[in-house]
Amino acid sequence: MPQLYTARRWGIDLGTMPRITAIEAALALLPDVDAAHPDRCTPES
Repeated sequence: MPQLYTARRWGIDLGTMPRITAIEAALALLPDVDAAHPDRCTPES
């Protein structure tokens, strides 16, 4: 998941990797994976 997040940030086309993107979509439905997404996390002070 971190590598896919970074690939998207850098504008990498993942369209040629349907299996990987399907796995990513399935994982994103899991509450713990969703909660750990970098856009939802904030550094602790």
